[in-house]
Amino acid sequence: MTQTLSYTFMITASPEQTLKHRRVLALIEALKRAGHRPAQAFFFGQGVQIGLPWATELATEWQQASADSELSLTLCSASYERYALDHCAAPWQIGGLGVLMEAGFSTDRVIHVI
Repeated sequence: MTQTLSYTFMITASPEQTLKHRRVLALIEALKRAGHRPAQAFFFGQGVQIGLPWATELATEWQQASADSELSLTLCSASYERYALDHCAAPWQIGGLGVLMEAGFSTDRVIHVI
């Protein structure tokens, strides 16, 4: 019997690196099909730029992944301020590194996407 695992993804890749984001989204889909649970996507550093207007298409793909599963989408609060983002609408949320730490302790695997 296969064990169901839960996953946290730490995304530091800029949305300009579309291929990296799409590979992670494909991995999330594959994990769901295999019966695993993607739990948290934490966007840190350049990754929070997913919240900027020019990243709308990619942000929509992340929102769809969230809607299709229990995947939480969190933008790092310090990075959010650094990039001067103005608003955060659901399903996106703003959280500190404590959110990432908690997710790391409560899920089985953490995958860092550089």
